[in-house]
Amino acid sequence: MPLEYSTTPRSRRRFDRCSVDLLGTAVFPDRSILVRVLDLSLFGARIEMPLHACAYELSGLGDLRIDHVLLLRVRWRWSHGRQIGLEFQSPALVRDGILHLMRTAGSIRSAG
Repeated sequence: MPLEYSTTPRSRRRFDRCSVDLLGTAVFPDRSILVRVLDLSLFGARIEMPLHACAYELSGLGDLRIDHVLLLRVRWRWSHGRQIGLEFQSPALVRDGILHLMRTAGSIRSAG
C-alpha cells in the first residue's frame, strides 16, 4: 500500500502510520533514555517511555535514535501516560531511512 495523504475528515493525521516494535533512545541534553518506538510516519513517531511522561522535561527532548540506524531531530507534540508523540524536524533529510524502517519493521496501516 503506498504512503499517501489522508483525506478522511475524521483523521487527525495527514500521513499513513506504520505499527512497529523497535528499540530507540530518547536523547535529552543531560541523558539518554531507552524507549520503545510504537509507530512511525514520515513526519513523526509515537514512543513509550519507561516512566510516566511527567517524569521527564519533554521540552528538552532533542533527538530520537532508532535501532542504532537513524538519528532524528524531534520536537515533543503530545503525551499521555507513558506514551509521547514526536514530530520529526527534518523529515526530508531522512525520508529514505524512515521508509526503509516502515517497510521492514512493520505493516503500514491507514491513518486514524
